[in-house]
Amino acid sequence: MKLKAQEFIDAETDCQDGTTTDTQHKKTVKAALLVMADEAADAVEKLAAGNVEILTASGFHLTSTGGVSPTPVGTAAIASFANEVTTKIRLNLTITGNVRAVIVERLNADGTWTKVGVYTDLNDVVVEKLTPGSSNTFRVCGMAAGNQTSEYSVPMTGFCT
Repeated sequence: MKLKAQEFIDAETDCQDGTTTDTQHKKTVKAALLVMADEAADAVEKLAAGNVEILTASGFHLTSTGGVSPTPVGTAAIASFANEVTTKIRLNLTITGNVRAVIVERLNADGTWTKVGVYTDLNDVVVEKLTPGSSNTFRVCGMAAGNQTSEYSVPMTGFCT
C-alpha cells in the first residue's frame, strides 16, 4: 500500500502540467489505492468482529465513514498566554478528551471572528503577525476524526508585548 501511495504522489506530480495520459495514469493509480484501502478496512472490520477497542486501536475510525461512529470530540480551552516575541503569542491550551487539532480564531474590532489557523501540535500553538503592544482576544475549538468540531471556548484576551 505504501508503494502504491508513493506511485500516486509521483503520478500527481507528473500530472500537474502533464498530458491526458498522465491524468489517466493518476486516476488509475488512485482507483487501485482506494481498492487497497477498502480491502484493508474490510479486513480490520472482519478481524474486529464489532469489538470497539480493536477498531479504535486500528485507526479504523479515521478511515471508515460508515459502520462505526467516531469517538466524540473533546474540548479545548485557552489556559494562559506566553509572549514569544513582540509579534507572536503562545496559547497554552487545556485539552480534554479526543482532540487531534485546534482551530484558533481572533476577534476583530467589528465583533466578527477571523480564523488564524488550524494547529495539529497541541503543545505548539503560536499565533504570529500580531501588532506589538496590541491586545488580542482569541478562542479555540477542538477537532477530531470525521471532521468533528467542539463548541468554541470562552474567549480570552492576551497582550502582545
